[in-house]
Amino acid sequence: MQDVASFDDVDASKLLPGDVAAFHGVHVAAFVGNDTWMDSDFRHQGVGVMRPNRRRGGWFYGEVKILRWKN
Repeated sequence: MQDVASFDDVDASKLLPGDVAAFHGVHVAAFVGNDTWMDSDFRHQGVGVMRPNRRRGGWFYGEVKILRWKN
C-alpha cells in the first residue's frame, strides 16, 4: 500500500485501523488510529499501545512498508 524511505513520509490520511507497518523488514506494528500504534517492545515486557518515536535508531525511524489485510 505504501513503501517509503522514512516513516515521516507515510500518508497518515490513508491509514486504517489494522494496517500493519513493517519497519526495516524485521519489525511490525499495527495501526490503531489517531497516530497510535500497537507494538511489541522488550522495554514494555510485551505489547503496548504507543505513539511513534522517531528518534534515530528507533523502530519508527527509517524505511517502512505499510500493508493492509485483504478480506
